[in-house]
Amino acid sequence: QHLLFDGSLGGIGSSGEQDPALDLRDVVTGKPLAPSEATDIFTHRVDFFNAATDVDYFVQAVEACERNFSEKILASRETEQSGLEKQAAEAHESQDQEQTLPAKEYLYRNIIPALMPALEACQRDRPPDPVEFIALYMLRHSKQYSKSLRG
Repeated sequence: QHLLFDGSLGGIGSSGEQDPALDLRDVVTGKPLAPSEATDIFTHRVDFFNAATDVDYFVQAVEACERNFSEKILASRETEQSGLEKQAAEAHESQDQEQTLPAKEYLYRNIIPALMPALEACQRDRPPDPVEFIALYMLRHSKQYSKSLRG
């Protein structure tokens, strides 16, 4: 983590825009960060009087920024974890829903979409052994369909 100390950090230039001397970006995505997102995490505005009178001013400022950064990481992990849990719950619900489908509906949703190209080729070519033809077609063209049919 890099930390910038400056006494003139206000985030807003004289024209009301973000300070052009400071370009803060997210490390992972490369997207610009708003000054409010970086304040007391990556940047710290120095209070000159306290910096001159308190020997531990910068140590305390670094500790506070590190604490804020850790809290931000924990919050993002909790958000990510809750998103993963939500996806897992939706997948489980979808799986439960598929288990309760009637047999015909299950076949129409899961099997027919994968078999349709093979069945069309079989109908077009009319081979002497259609079951073997469909099996070989599925083996030769395995990349045309997803084995789980979930894209």
